[in-house]
Amino acid sequence: MKCLFPWLTAALLAVSGAARPAWADEPAERPHGELVAQAAAWWEDEDSVARGAWALRLIGSGATAGEVAAAVEAGRAFKTDVPKGTIHVWKRPGPGGNEHTCYLVIPQGYDAATPMKLLVWLHGGVARDQDGGGGSGLRLWAEKAAEEGFLLLCPSGRLGAEWWTPGGVGVIRGAIADVRRSYNVDADRIACAGFSDGASGCYHLLLHHPEPFCCFMALMGQPLVTRLMGGPSAAANVGSRPVWAIHGGKDTLYPTAQMKPLMDEMKAAGCDLTWGDRPDTGHDFTALPAEWEAMKAFWDAHPRAVKNEVRWQSSMPWLDGRCDWVEVMETASGVKGAVGLTTKLLPIPAPNPRPRLGVTLDTDYAGPGVRIKEVEDGSAAANADVRPGDVLVEVEGQAIRTAQDLAILRAVRPHQWVKNVLVFLPMIAGHAFSLGNVLWSLLAFLAFGLVASAVYVLNDLVDLQADRRHPTKRNRPFASGALSLAAGTWMFPILLAAGLGLAAVGGAALFGVMAFYTLTTTAYSLKLKGTLGADILLLAVLYTLRIIAGAAATGIAPSMWLLSFSVFLFLSLAAVKRLSELVHIEAEGDQRRAKGRAYTVEDRPVVAMIATSAGFLSVLVLALYIDSPEVSGQYARPEILWGLGLGLLYWISRTVLLAHRGHVDQDPVVFALTDRVSQVTGLVFVLVFIAAVIG
Repeated sequence: MKCLFPWLTAALLAVSGAARPAWADEPAERPHGELVAQAAAWWEDEDSVARGAWALRLIGSGATAGEVAAAVEAGRAFKTDVPKGTIHVWKRPGPGGNEHTCYLVIPQGYDAATPMKLLVWLHGGVARDQDGGGGSGLRLWAEKAAEEGFLLLCPSGRLGAEWWTPGGVGVIRGAIADVRRSYNVDADRIACAGFSDGASGCYHLLLHHPEPFCCFMALMGQPLVTRLMGGPSAAANVGSRPVWAIHGGKDTLYPTAQMKPLMDEMKAAGCDLTWGDRPDTGHDFTALPAEWEAMKAFWDAHPRAVKNEVRWQSSMPWLDGRCDWVEVMETASGVKGAVGLTTKLLPIPAPNPRPRLGVTLDTDYAGPGVRIKEVEDGSAAANADVRPGDVLVEVEGQAIRTAQDLAILRAVRPHQWVKNVLVFLPMIAGHAFSLGNVLWSLLAFLAFGLVASAVYVLNDLVDLQADRRHPTKRNRPFASGALSLAAGTWMFPILLAAGLGLAAVGGAALFGVMAFYTLTTTAYSLKLKGTLGADILLLAVLYTLRIIAGAAATGIAPSMWLLSFSVFLFLSLAAVKRLSELVHIEAEGDQRRAKGRAYTVEDRPVVAMIATSAGFLSVLVLALYIDSPEVSGQYARPEILWGLGLGLLYWISRTVLLAHRGHVDQDPVVFALTDRVSQVTGLVFVLVFIAAVIG
């Protein structure tokens, strides 16, 4: 492995002409004549089997990686007597014994000594049972190729070899190989463009076979063609190459109104997309010449380049088309079954830290470890000889907890317990830091956590059907099937009883607050979450009840300043939560409101206004408190507290803006915990408070 892979890498880099890592440019010894002759034979032989044999001779020659790379470069010779200013026509074999005509426009200025750009044009109407004849590309771009000096390749597709099928992809890649074998093509400036079905083919190549191309230009195509035809979408690969695309407002096949949400989704998924709406254009390729200058500028601005990071998603990891080159710096030892780049040849662990194993767990299994219920054919688990019924109890010396335990932990949402730190606020605001107050506040914290977890379980059971249709909530334990409904029916009463029992230990006042919280939050889950306006107000009250619970546990009466501040601040956060939901709903594009909610996407501006105004009112309450007589006797330097107001203004404004842009998770508390800016802001708040106390 150590000696084989660098040779292959160096040779592939020389073949592709792509931008190369620094180590590939290290000087090498001049290759001897026999090695160059073998490389020349590899270049010239058109038979794939024979080419494979020549490649094996190169690899097994005993030469160094530098010598092999130099031989490959030296053995390559382009034809100098090719006709110029003409169209070269040839046939390529395709599926079903059909032949596919390929057309290559060679400009008059072609020079075999200078690499030239190549445009691969995919025609539309590819599902017809006849040779496409090069389609619209020759009529549209042949003159441009001759005038502006680039090679134009127009392969032909047909029924059974559509551009999004293996047969069609084979025709495209084979035609490119034919051209590069005879003509000096700039490997970093091979662009792929197409109209209608050809544009749809561009999207398929972007997701599954992007490596030969520097960019894609899709004119009025369907981005979801692979998925619609029953294939894997591989949506994670949408950022593999830059894309220029247009759609027409009068297009009857792929109108702008239907395609814009998909374009927005591509951008959100990381695609470097330049998209244009042509409101007066129909599905007519005669309107395309007007787009040439924009296409040309995009092509010139996006040469192919080596990336520092390559991410790839595929349900068929044994296929090629995943990256331009790979440099293996280190391999793991003792890996069995090979979860690798080429699973049958290279025992290299998958670079993704969270690889898809291709297994379904048996959720009814209650023993130690996890039991495998199903194994997908061709998956990493199948390659590692994992079989249905196997129980995994240890991986690399680490014990595996039961799937049931992990699902239960996720169902009670321990990360949401951070909200319960509000029970400590009466003690903190009153500067009453005795051991007894700390312990009673801790008891209230635990009681609130257990009761809140019970209500989360109930909420997941009530919202089960809606969660299963939600893009992220469908992964929750009950919605995904990781936990059975029967488990929920015993989790809810046990958690609730434990929480209320613990509250009872804290006294009648704490128990009363917890009982009221339980009734209120249950009413919210069953009914009030769908009531316009009342839902966000009730969420603010539920947050504030945590402060009241802390006061009940410690006997420290909360000030009206603290309660007023809490209501306005958490009303703002509740509105941010609804705003985030509406943004995600609008991005999905298939509905106007969330199931069980009273808000529609048209309410976004009003909800954003509520979030902003309520947040600013909380800052106003804080400012009035800082300026009140009560403060001067509690803080050594009360004027320092103004820093809290400024920081809170910044954080609220930023959070609302990010929610409006769709960058906030639907729970702002989760967002605050994971967002680095929010974490730093929270730390500043703590430091400002300490400075005001101690002076």
